[in-house]
Amino acid sequence: MIYRPKISCLLDDLIDRLDHARRYETYIVSLCPFHPDKRPSFMVYEDWYRCLSCGAEGKTENLLNKLNGHTVVRPQSNFKNPWSKWLKTQSLKDVLVSAWERGQSVYIRERHIPDKVQKKLGIGTKENWITFPITENNKIVGGIARRGDNNSSQSKYIVPAGQSPNLLYIPSKSLVEASETIYLTFGILDAISLFLVGLGAVSTTLGKKLDPSALDSYRKKIYIIPDKGEEKEAQFLASKLGWRGCVIYIDYPEGTKDCNDLLIKRILTRDYIEKESG
Repeated sequence: MIYRPKISCLLDDLIDRLDHARRYETYIVSLCPFHPDKRPSFMVYEDWYRCLSCGAEGKTENLLNKLNGHTVVRPQSNFKNPWSKWLKTQSLKDVLVSAWERGQSVYIRERHIPDKVQKKLGIGTKENWITFPITENNKIVGGIARRGDNNSSQSKYIVPAGQSPNLLYIPSKSLVEASETIYLTFGILDAISLFLVGLGAVSTTLGKKLDPSALDSYRKKIYIIPDKGEEKEAQFLASKLGWRGCVIYIDYPEGTKDCNDLLIKRILTRDYIEKESG
């Protein structure tokens, strides 16, 4: 049975309580009420909210309770988006290229993604962050920074302020275009793991949330592979994709919770995923 969350009016209630808010079909983008935000980086969905800059997140119903009847005041915060500093002196492309030239990530290597693959995908390191370029038509259009070793940031993933929440991370555009089906994950390393076994994979850049319109250009079957515990969100997205959407429910072996774990355990293969997809 397809899970369909109850439609609420929370977004309608919140739109007037957030600064510089813009309403889309299934979410709101506004300035963040939890840190000094100069460009809209606060994403609010019917059940969940998250700031792309400072990482604040929680249940939307709790956000409404916090803001209801009160003026939104942004408290001072010690958080600093690394992209803001980097982009003051370099273009997005230069930041990502210089990070790539600085060297690849030991952590990513430990996740069984070798340096030669990291180099091919443009993965680099900068100030205890691991950087991933997002490309379209061989041009860099976005970036993601993942918390690296000895990084005390509470935010695991950070994107430049104002970056579109609907950008997809695609390890190999040509492989996706050549594939009869697409495999979508909620994590970048999971998409890279699928790419390593020869599957056309894409990943969201904001975890479990994605506007279905981001996939409008793909008129083929889209298999969503959620991490353990993310099945409900995957089913909801699949229901929004109509005939294209389907969820692969993997019975993860003990000690694993996602595709990258399966890769490390040497369980992940093309045949394994295709068998799971029926």
